[in-house]
Amino acid sequence: MKSSRPLFCEKSMCKAFHIQGSDYYFAVSVVVATIGAFVLGIAVHRIFSFPVFLYAILVFADALTKSKLFAIAIKALAASFV
Repeated sequence: MKSSRPLFCEKSMCKAFHIQGSDYYFAVSVVVATIGAFVLGIAVHRIFSFPVFLYAILVFADALTKSKLFAIAIKALAASFV
C-alpha cells in the first residue's frame, strides 16, 4: 500500500504542508548564538560561553534526576544540541 505523503517537497507541496523559509529563523538564530558564544568565549573572554555551559549543566541535571541513568543524561545533553 502506497503512502499518500510525499518523500520530497515541491513548491506546491511545501504550500500544502505550510513549510516556509521563515519557519527556521529561530532555530538558525539559536545555532548562530551558540557558535558565537563559543567563539567569543575563546577569542575575547570565557564569560561569553557561560550561558551555553549553564544550559548544558541544567539539561544534564534535569535528565539525570528524571531518568537516574548517567548514560541517558549524556544522550539528552547531546540531543539538546542537535
